[in-house]
Amino acid sequence: MSLSDAELGGKLRKLHALLGSANPNEREVAWAKIDELLAKHKKTWNDLPELLGLAEDTSGRQGDRPDDHGSTGAPPAPASLDLIRHILERHLHLTEHQLVAVTLWIAHTFVYQRFSITPRLVVTSPTMGCGKTTLLDIVSALGFKTHRTDNLTAPVLFRRIDRDRAAVLIDEGDNQDLPSNPTLSAVINSGHRHGGKIERCLNGEIVEFSTFAPLGFATIGTRLPLPTLHRSIVIRMERSSADLLRFDPKAIPEQQADCDTVYHVTFNWAMDCVLDLNPELPEGLRNRLADNWRVLISIADACSPEWGKAAREAAIALSKGQDEDLGVLLLSDIRSIFDRRPTADRLASAVIIEELNGLSDAPWSEWRGPRGDQTPRRLSQAQLAQMLAPFGIRPRTIWPLRRSTAARSAKGYLRRSFEAAWSSYCDGTPAQRNNVRCLDNAKARTDEQRS
Repeated sequence: MSLSDAELGGKLRKLHALLGSANPNEREVAWAKIDELLAKHKKTWNDLPELLGLAEDTSGRQGDRPDDHGSTGAPPAPASLDLIRHILERHLHLTEHQLVAVTLWIAHTFVYQRFSITPRLVVTSPTMGCGKTTLLDIVSALGFKTHRTDNLTAPVLFRRIDRDRAAVLIDEGDNQDLPSNPTLSAVINSGHRHGGKIERCLNGEIVEFSTFAPLGFATIGTRLPLPTLHRSIVIRMERSSADLLRFDPKAIPEQQADCDTVYHVTFNWAMDCVLDLNPELPEGLRNRLADNWRVLISIADACSPEWGKAAREAAIALSKGQDEDLGVLLLSDIRSIFDRRPTADRLASAVIIEELNGLSDAPWSEWRGPRGDQTPRRLSQAQLAQMLAPFGIRPRTIWPLRRSTAARSAKGYLRRSFEAAWSSYCDGTPAQRNNVRCLDNAKARTDEQRS
């Protein structure tokens, strides 16, 4: 018998309320039944919010919700974020901006299906013992439908996501060797955007597996491919000498009770929160950086102006040095090299390479390749040429502007070759023009043609 959308919504509302149960088995059963009902009526999880809103209410009140106070409706909006943050700061050594980012990421696991992007969470540290595993434990305890693992393969990951719609948390991410595992990396990257999927041929049939779900990694160093890092909120942890409370809900019943309370409050908030999917973003956030933070800022704005302000400050602080494209960073650094020589209209490749490798806050002296999967070494002239080629910039034979009998040619670049790329990719700001006047005599024109 076919149900109207309102009748279907009524059935789904009762099951949806059970997703906030403290009993994991109840949550699993409710999740499976919702999946079954949606599939039976040719609906998806994206249709769920609308169906819940259409639910017929014969009692004249909202459907039952897991509310500690026995009332209906969500608690005050900031409460859920404040409680998540409180648990984090009791057990972890994080900066103010990191606390904000991780708090919002946990909240986003409850509502990620409403967005077109789910940013990855990458937790790094220079050594062991900095709290990465504890952070994942807390995310697992407070997040919605989480699955924590220490090792997995690409088939396990996309089947887990497609079946459970789970937020997957991977500890020991550096042992996954993602730079050398393109299949697993492809699954991770495709699931960053709604509609991401992997196709496999099984028993002669093409089968699609959804990959769209939250993912978190803990890793020593940043041994993750650059395409994955660009899709991530990166939290860099340091070892702390401060005394922090041990996080062990199984051994400490009070902690389990606290986690259950925070989960319930966040779940109740997520059921009714109104999200602006296009919040105002801070200046300087573009492309994937903007995609990642737009989700978290939307959640913060839905809670309070104070959280919205804190989210924007965290976005600016944590995005520094996380350029969305290494090619753009290279163009910007080369522009700085030319601008330090305002009268130079050409530079030898050797000069550019020497200066790039001398930058302490740039990746060139420990270059790992465009995908971050190579042994680190100093950037070479050949690698420089490879990175500039997609912008239509190629090395050529250049001569000193003022030729002499002792002058020698070299491979290098003309400043004018970069002008269009600087204008298009480097924040839209025009590059500084050189002050060399064009000579009118025939010899100067001949020299320019030879260069």
